[in-house]
Amino acid sequence: MSAVASPGFIPELRDRAPRQRSETRLRDRVPRQGSETIRRDAGDNSGMRFVVTVIANAVGFWLLALLLPGLSVEHSQAVTDTLGNDTAATIGSYLFIGLLLGVVNGLIRPIVDLLALPITCLTLGLFSLVIAAGMLMLTAWLSSFTPIVLTLDGFFAALLAAIGMWIVAGIVSAVLERIFVRDEHGRA
Repeated sequence: MSAVASPGFIPELRDRAPRQRSETRLRDRVPRQGSETIRRDAGDNSGMRFVVTVIANAVGFWLLALLLPGLSVEHSQAVTDTLGNDTAATIGSYLFIGLLLGVVNGLIRPIVDLLALPITCLTLGLFSLVIAAGMLMLTAWLSSFTPIVLTLDGFFAALLAAIGMWIVAGIVSAVLERIFVRDEHGRA
């Protein structure tokens, strides 16, 4: 028998014994609604994360259109007429292209990543840049059927744009997620 007493056997220590983990984790609970406590679902932020991704993509396209001569986003006069002025049309155009890239990356890229997994492993992940450039080229091709067009001058421009989008959209997304998206504990 051990000389050390456990908190359950001595009344003074029982009152100070730590409670179970689930009772002490109050920060991951949402305030009571009715009589039961409602926990946040892990997927609560998926819509907000998609909006953050679209905005980050739009900012990335805007900066890269200023920096790279081989990338441009153009809109027709119908877009300007619909949105009222040229500034709103430009912002709307970048948001649309960001949305289109988000949809392409959400629907098509996972399949391409899975199919290209052996090549990606052999190149130690560098082939993912080629995949990202391909997704940008696919986005440019899809946008050619809309009044808002993303133009890329060849594969090298797409590769540079993919590297730039990775950097710019990553920074902007991290900042926006820090501001707008709450984690599973309800903290910003």
